[in-house]
Amino acid sequence: MDNWTQAIYDATGIPLDEGDLTLTVSGGQGVLALHHYPVLQVGADPDPHNAVTPAIRRSLAQAMEQRLAETLPQVRNLLEAQDARHAKDVKVTVVNPEAAFPLIRFTAPALSVLDSALPPPAEDGEAERGWPHFTLRLSACGFDVEVDLNPYEPDAPFDLDEVRRQVEVILQVVRSSTGPSST
Repeated sequence: MDNWTQAIYDATGIPLDEGDLTLTVSGGQGVLALHHYPVLQVGADPDPHNAVTPAIRRSLAQAMEQRLAETLPQVRNLLEAQDARHAKDVKVTVVNPEAAFPLIRFTAPALSVLDSALPPPAEDGEAERGWPHFTLRLSACGFDVEVDLNPYEPDAPFDLDEVRRQVEVILQVVRSSTGPSST
């Protein structure tokens, strides 16, 4: 797998550990996966340096987005532990600004904000390198808070204390919008 990690780094600037990737062969076709999420069909006898191009960066980012989303139940549990009544009003998502279809994550009023927030496309011959900037977004009542996610540590991608602070902020927004508690 060292050849694959080196080829990916050379083409994309994304450093991976050997254990991050798996290569499986089924029916004579190889499939390269990042944290068990498929990223590239590589054929029967793949050469990493020929198979990997800068275009794989998008597939790697989508796979990492899915991997980071595995932490969403932990965040949902924090919300429910803080305020089970209002937790249901909070949407929790992982945001990858370079996703293939980023508009499906947002409601119509946010589209103009999204368009202005996206980085300009790379110039010819200039490819983005490294991981995109992933965030954990908590949304409620038209208000969002975000916490940076670290794709280099996918088993523990966020600062738990920061997530707790943002959970409290978004729950305050929900409580404010729903009026006084009737308990």
